[in-house]
Amino acid sequence: RFTARWRERWSGGLAIASADIPNRDPLSAAAPSADVPPRFDPLETRAALEVWDQAAEAQRRLIAGLAGFLSGADTSALDDTLFQRGVRESAKRRTYSARCAVTTQAADIAFTCASTGSSQHLLLDGRFRSGSKNPAGELRIVELAGEGGFGEMDASRGRLETNAGEYAARFPALRHGRRVRLRDGNAIEAITMRWRGNTGEAVVTTLDDFAPAAAAIAEMERRSAAHELDAFSAKPFRRAAVMDALFTRLGVKARDWCCLDATGIPAPRADLPPADANPAREATGPLKTLYQYCATCHLGPERAPPNFLQGDARRVDASVARCAERIYLRLGMWPLPQEARSKSPMPPSGSLAALNTHPADWTRSQELASLRQYIAGLLREQSGAEPSLAALSARGYESLRPCVENE
Repeated sequence: RFTARWRERWSGGLAIASADIPNRDPLSAAAPSADVPPRFDPLETRAALEVWDQAAEAQRRLIAGLAGFLSGADTSALDDTLFQRGVRESAKRRTYSARCAVTTQAADIAFTCASTGSSQHLLLDGRFRSGSKNPAGELRIVELAGEGGFGEMDASRGRLETNAGEYAARFPALRHGRRVRLRDGNAIEAITMRWRGNTGEAVVTTLDDFAPAAAAIAEMERRSAAHELDAFSAKPFRRAAVMDALFTRLGVKARDWCCLDATGIPAPRADLPPADANPAREATGPLKTLYQYCATCHLGPERAPPNFLQGDARRVDASVARCAERIYLRLGMWPLPQEARSKSPMPPSGSLAALNTHPADWTRSQELASLRQYIAGLLREQSGAEPSLAALSARGYESLRPCVENE
C-alpha cells in the first residue's frame, strides 16, 4: 500500500527541503537591513537537499523518522511487556547456529563464527574476558537469516559455565538495556557460545513475541478505518494517541499521557483587521489583483513585512503610492534571469504556489503586466518621468522610499 500511494503521489520522487537557510548572522548586533540580497532571502525557494526516488528507501526513512517521536520509556515498556509475555506464554523459539574459530590469549576469548546453510545463515564475531562467572566484552551479529546491520550489542550480563574443559557462555541480546529485534519485531533472546580449544559453536535463539503487538496494531487500523479510533486517522502522527491505544490493548501499566485532551484549549483565532477597514471587496482593476497576490503578507496589522494593504481605501492608496518604488522594483525582477536579480521578486514563488500559479506562467501573465503598468503610472504621477528599473536598482533598495512611515 505504501508503494502504491508513493507512486501515485510522488512518481518523480519526493524533494526534501533543505533546513539550511543561508541567512545573515542571527546573533549580529547590527540593525536589520532592508537590502537583503536574493541568496539570503528566506522567502526564496531553496534547492532540494535531496530527492527520495525509491519507495523502499523512503519507507525505511519514514519509519525511522516516526520512531524518533517515541520516548525511551515507550520502547522499553513495549519491549519488556512483549518479551515477558512471550516467555510466559511459551512463544515459539527459533535457533540459528554456526561453527566458530576461537582464539584464546590468557582470559581473552575472541571468536569468528559462520554457517553455510541459507535458511540458518549466521555470521557473528566478538570477544570477551572469561576470567569470572560473569564475562563481559563485545558481541556483533553481522548477519542473521538474511538480515544484516545488527551492530554491536551489550555483552555485560553474560554467564559462564565450565565442564571438563568445555566452556559455555550465554549472553542476552541487549542494546541500551532493550532487546535487539529482527525486522519482523521478534526478539533475539540470547546468544550462547560453546567451545573447547580453538573450535566452538555459536547459537542464536529468537523468540516470536511480537504477535500480540501485530494483532493490536491491526485492530487499531481497522477501528481507525471505521472512525471508531483516531490513532491512525489522517492527522499528524501523535505519539500519545498511538501508544495509549497500543498499550491499552497489550495490558501495559496505565500512565498519564500529555496533551490528548484538547477540550480546555481555546480554538485558534486569526488576528484579522476589522472588516470595515478592509477595502479588498470593493477594489477593482490592478488594485484587486494586488490584494489577490499580495494580501497574504501585506494586509495584516504588523509593519514587517510592510502592511501597505491594511486599512481603509484612503490609507491603502497612500501606502501603495509611498511604496511604489519598491513594489515596482520587486515586480520588475520577475522577467529577469535569476542571476541578474538585485532583489528577490515579489510575490514570492511560494505564494504563487499557494494560488496554483507557476512562476513561469506568472512571468507571462496579464496580472503581472497590469500591476507593473499600475505602479508605473503612480511613479509617473510622482516624478513626471517614466520609471526606470535600472535606475531604481542602481540607487540601492535601502535608499528607495520606505513602504511604511518611520521605517
